[in-house]
Amino acid sequence: MSDWFKNEVKYKRLPTENLKKTNLHKGGSLLYPDIEIQLINFIEFNRKMFNPITTWSILLKLLELKPERKSKSIKANQQLIYRFMIRNNYSFRTHTHVGQSLPINCFTQASIFLNNVWDKRISNGFYDAIIGNYDETPIFFNMLPNKTIAKKGGKTIIIKTQNQEITVYRFY
Repeated sequence: MSDWFKNEVKYKRLPTENLKKTNLHKGGSLLYPDIEIQLINFIEFNRKMFNPITTWSILLKLLELKPERKSKSIKANQQLIYRFMIRNNYSFRTHTHVGQSLPINCFTQASIFLNNVWDKRISNGFYDAIIGNYDETPIFFNMLPNKTIAKKGGKTIIIKTQNQEITVYRFY
């Protein structure tokens, strides 16, 4: 504020068209009211199913609903999503702890996965003679994000997950 008083005369001489115009309302202007309602429904449906929501999932939904936005830059589309989040009282939430239990059929899923990998390996000609030395490598069944988007003010945000991993070994 003191800067304004010191330079009041200088600021008053500036042409008004050069002054930066700022919006006083939160979240910027509403570009697509009909699309915004569909995005809110998309987020709320997925949150009821405890699915994590990221800005990329919202961006993909936006591009599905409004294909002409593909010509815009990624940064422009992300800024549109951030303004949408501010306008609709959404925020990023980070997980603080994970509560989970392994499903009953996790070993069946692991063996099916290993059989599929083995079949693909053989069908593509990757025989033992051309496979080099390697170490244990964890493979995750689902890579979930650390953050999700949810309404502000919620005390507990639940994300459905199967935080399983298997370690692949070379079998002789």
